[in-house]
Amino acid sequence: MFISRAPLRISFFGGSTDYKDFYSQDGGFVVGACINKYSYTGLRYRPKFLDKKNHISYSSQDIVSTFEEIKNPLIREILKFYKIDKHIDLVSFNDVPSRTGLGGSSSFSISLIYSIYKLLNKTIIIDDIIKEAIKIERELLKDSGGIQDQIWAGYGGLNSIQILKDGQFLVKPLPITKDFIIELQKSICLIYTNSQRNEKKIASSHIGVDKTAI
Repeated sequence: MFISRAPLRISFFGGSTDYKDFYSQDGGFVVGACINKYSYTGLRYRPKFLDKKNHISYSSQDIVSTFEEIKNPLIREILKFYKIDKHIDLVSFNDVPSRTGLGGSSSFSISLIYSIYKLLNKTIIIDDIIKEAIKIERELLKDSGGIQDQIWAGYGGLNSIQILKDGQFLVKPLPITKDFIIELQKSICLIYTNSQRNEKKIASSHIGVDKTAI
């Protein structure tokens, strides 16, 4: 079984400049960091002596003959995209609840796609994994949102991300010292308020917004 994890993130500056409506005109630039909370996936081909079904475990459990029957749209479209031709066992779990504003769905996408690469014995190229996650989430599923979450989950770290007009991106570690990082960590506190938000509604509200108002 291949077990992968991808980090969650906090965004400091530049949010919304990673939306296609924005960066396709002027480019985008964001600064942020990943944290020590993760989305995990475990993936394997199902042993041949077990039932001929796909066992997919997340907040629910789907036991299905084909990927098309999977209820979770993100899992369904990722597995269909890679055309896996054998039955699988897939389990996912997270360090924080969903819809808490930390980029969890994209971290899950990166973690699962990385596991699929290992399962299919594909060469690991992080930029390819990130671009495929963006394609699945933003183009195939047509989920509203930007592209920084997938990039953070793929690269980790405390970085700046420059987004070009064509959607290409450049990730650069910030030129800071270890002492600065320690001081920054001491100065940040994330508190879970036991509430969740509708990220699709928030993300879709950015589409077509006058850039001068951001």
